[in-house]
Formats: sequence, C-alpha cells, structure tokens
Amino acid sequence: MRLAILSSRGPVPLAMASFLVFLSVPLVHADEAVDAQSVAEGYLKLLDQNDADGAWGKVGEQWKRTTSKAEWMAAARTWLTAKGGAASKRELVVQRAMTPEEARQIAPQSTAAGVVYVFRYRSTYPQGTFFEDVYINRDSDGVLRVGGHRPQPAE
Repeated sequence: MRLAILSSRGPVPLAMASFLVFLSVPLVHADEAVDAQSVAEGYLKLLDQNDADGAWGKVGEQWKRTTSKAEWMAAARTWLTAKGGAASKRELVVQRAMTPEEARQIAPQSTAAGVVYVFRYRSTYPQGTFFEDVYINRDSDGVLRVGGHRPQPAE
C-alpha cells in the first residue's frame, strides 16, 4: 500500500508530504529539524540496545516532571519486553513540526515553548511491526530532548 496525502493538484507521495510539512516551518528551523531527528533516532537506538538508563538521559524536563524515573523505567522495561528485541527495520514515514499551540491540542499537558518535532517510524521487531511516534522539543536549557514516545501496533 502506498500512502499519500491529497492536495489540490492530486495525491502527494508521503515522502514529499513530509517534506512539505517541514517547509511550513520557518527556514531557520531546518537545521533544528535535522538535529531533532538525530535525537529521536538516538533515543530509539538506546531502546534497541535495552539501555533504559541511557534512554532516560534523553528524556526532557516536562516528561521528568510528570513521570518519576521509577515509573518511566517500568514502562520502558514493559516496552522492551513487548517488542522482543531490537528493530530489524526502521523507516521514517512521517515527520512534522508543530507550534506549541498545536502540541497542546494533542497533549494539553504540553508546556513546550518552541517548535515540537514529531517523527513517526514504522519499526519491525521480533514481536511485530509498530508505529513509534517520538516527540522532540527544546528544554529550558536549550537542549533538544525527547518529550514523548508513543508506540502502537501498525496492523
């Protein structure tokens, strides 16, 4: 199945649609979007390596304010067990930049002050294929960190 987004000129391939979404963000954020994607992929790599402590180090201040380390570790260990091992394949299928207002519409508890980058990966694990949404934003110290990770079955 080939995914596409419809435009006034007909279907736009998903890869092009992702690019167009990022074009809607001011050009000064282009490098930041690349950096945000690198943070997302680094976080997922740590989870693939079963390094929950390392992944916790990539988590942002908002997530740490709302979830204790013990709660986060328990959820991470559940996810590590559920997926059954490292991803054998991971493909970026959607990327999006949201304003803080858009982020609050999706997650009312969001306190992001700047752009929130969302990366959706389709990941193949021993236990199945999952979509993984990873949210990245700048913390108050200016560092890009993971503000959320939501895996869900792809089927």
